[in-house]
Amino acid sequence: MAQLDIGKTATAGFGVIGRQPLSPLIWGLVTLVLSVGPMLLVLPAMAEFFRMAIEGAQNNAPANSEEMMRVSSQMNAVTPLTWITGLLAYALTTGALFRVMLKPDDKSWFYMRISMAEVMLVAVTIVFAILFFMALLVVAVIVAIVATIAWQASEAAGITTAIILGLAAFGVLLWGALRFSLAFAMSWERKQFLLFESWTLTKGHGLQLFLAGLLNFLIMILLSLLLAIVVGGTVIGLLAASGALGAISSGDPASYFTPERIISLWPLALVWFVLASIVQSYTNVIQTAPWAEAYRELVNPTEDVF
Repeated sequence: MAQLDIGKTATAGFGVIGRQPLSPLIWGLVTLVLSVGPMLLVLPAMAEFFRMAIEGAQNNAPANSEEMMRVSSQMNAVTPLTWITGLLAYALTTGALFRVMLKPDDKSWFYMRISMAEVMLVAVTIVFAILFFMALLVVAVIVAIVATIAWQASEAAGITTAIILGLAAFGVLLWGALRFSLAFAMSWERKQFLLFESWTLTKGHGLQLFLAGLLNFLIMILLSLLLAIVVGGTVIGLLAASGALGAISSGDPASYFTPERIISLWPLALVWFVLASIVQSYTNVIQTAPWAEAYRELVNPTEDVF
């Protein structure tokens, strides 16, 4: 039976970044364009919404609710389109990551393309999300019913039962998610809908997958803390240098954040969104690559084992 290299699996994302340092940056920019693109269609409505909100805050009076609802409905009109572009961004970038790891010779377009592989990736992701939500709902209802029955005996019994069953339910859901965790890379690589085949592939590897995922989770916590320190310090420094921090501390931020000043900050906001998208792309690589690596280690992608 093939065995996972837990350390190599958990840190696979760093190997991807080391081999292709520019690709995640491009993936982040593509995600940003696809995310922001639909919002450009309702940019006037967004501007009007924020203008009314700011004026209401400055005048210490609530904004006109009918006008706010009208503008909000215009903004919500693009929601279905954002779902589609979000799925497109997911298919392009996650498929590109899988291509780096499983088909590294397909380098064109920074490994991004739309093919049957990406279609199957999206399909299996949607079905898995639906099934997981349904399982979560069923488990939550069972825990709530049993805990309520125990509560009839005593409050302590109800709380204890809820905690024990809640932890047990979490363990079951986590175990199930781990058993299905390789379905995404498998469906992408084989260009087929292979959700339940992951259950067969991961048999006997649940603990290894858990340890690799746990190590990756701890690494992400450490990176998040370091990033929070850097970003938080930078933001506080910028606020202090601009005088905004003083206005916030005085309890009168509206005196500083006037509509004119907020509008003048749009270049800074644009830079922030670009940098945030790029950083998020690199973190997505670190979080997602372990599951493609686990699939690569357990199965030769060119060998049909089913």
